[in-house]
Amino acid sequence: MRLLELTISGFRALDSIALPLCDDFGAPRPLTVLAGPNGSGKTSILFAIVQTLRGLLRYQTARVPLPDDLDVRRTRADLLAARPDEALCHLTLQFDADEVSAIRELWDLSADQHRDNEQQAIRNVPDLPNGRVQITWGYPPERTPVGVRPSWWARDISPRGAHPWLWGYGLLIRLWTRGRLVEPRRYFQAVGGLRFYGQHRDLASEVQPPDDADDGQITTERSVNSADLSLREVLLSVDRRPVSGGGSAAPDSPTIAELITSKFNQVCAPRRYIGVRYPGGGPVGHPYLEHNDRTYPLHYASAGEQVVLDHLARLSYPSPLGNGIVLMDEPDLHLHPTWLRRWFQLLPEIGGDNQYIVTTQSPVLRELAVRDNILFDLGELG
Repeated sequence: MRLLELTISGFRALDSIALPLCDDFGAPRPLTVLAGPNGSGKTSILFAIVQTLRGLLRYQTARVPLPDDLDVRRTRADLLAARPDEALCHLTLQFDADEVSAIRELWDLSADQHRDNEQQAIRNVPDLPNGRVQITWGYPPERTPVGVRPSWWARDISPRGAHPWLWGYGLLIRLWTRGRLVEPRRYFQAVGGLRFYGQHRDLASEVQPPDDADDGQITTERSVNSADLSLREVLLSVDRRPVSGGGSAAPDSPTIAELITSKFNQVCAPRRYIGVRYPGGGPVGHPYLEHNDRTYPLHYASAGEQVVLDHLARLSYPSPLGNGIVLMDEPDLHLHPTWLRRWFQLLPEIGGDNQYIVTTQSPVLRELAVRDNILFDLGELG
């Protein structure tokens, strides 16, 4: 799944903006960098994408609050109005032939789990001759004769009735967690979803699990959603898990932890991630890092080390993403310029064939984006 184009009006810091996400040949860019000063609308663009897709893709994240009246852009004259005007976002998604085929298979594999309205929607779903679906979202939500629609409700989808094409990733996760996929890796490489990474302003709460979950055990309820898991819990979970995501794997298949370790060490050298260790042979494991002759646990790692591990780990477990849309809000906040350059070079290899939209204020990242012709400049301070 690829995001081809995006227009936003009246949302948060944005008056009106059109964001092309394709190169000069019309192909979607794998990486787009949005650069601009504070208040220029970088985060607003990412939030608008999440608000438009969260309901249709059934994507849950606490890092992007549900919209309210304050998210509608107002001028000073508008402040006296009883209700705000409206915020609108219109975007176009592209599904390639492999993804379309994989989603059809997922419909069939999950047929016995569909509700009646879902079965009817799938039976009547239109074909996608050009692979495209256009979606319009707006706030405040529409009023109907039976009440007000939810804030995440899409106002329009074209072609009409195309909703089931957007259910693919949710069905994939459901079937995978229930052990009903023979080749999960093939589906994860084909079917796209959405992932949002915030600015990591409260890293301590994201790295360590809650006090009552600090015994090395992860409940089924908490393991379903990666947003509910701390980074430590994710790293513990992937310690010996094959990349295939379940089922049998070839004897020489790398584990998720091995891939995380390799990529982390490329970005953060000379510091190294060495995996989960069990101090004193005890039952509770902890992720450990290493620098020179010092070995230290995850919660003593620097913010930059924790952010890089977070990016790598959460694209792998518990909801792997290999052909989706990944939104990253100022990942450079915690990274040394040398690490940032390495991270930028490695990003296309992280998580398979994802499309990345990254915001930044960093001159380093701006320079790299200009060099690769992937910069969307939101202006200078003033």
